[in-house]
Amino acid sequence: LASIVGNAVRTTAASAGIQQARSLGQSAHVIISIVVFVEALKQLGVDTTLVDLLIKAVLFALALGVGLAIGLGCKELAAKQVNSLVDSFKARK
Repeated sequence: LASIVGNAVRTTAASAGIQQARSLGQSAHVIISIVVFVEALKQLGVDTTLVDLLIKAVLFALALGVGLAIGLGCKELAAKQVNSLVDSFKARK
């Protein structure tokens, strides 16, 4: 299932013209494989609290990194938008 979804993601991304289509497909494959592995451990009765915590920590770190990258990369654009908003409020007075 992970291979099928990974191939579907890669094919769809490549058709859409996304340059990182292969990486997206591999990411989908790895994520699904990890989820299936953790669920299999739970079904076997293994306590997966630590694994769940580590997965959440990694996802949080990735989300924080992406948020910072987008925030810092778009700070000039955001500054322009805020300045235009402030100017529109000043013009109303």
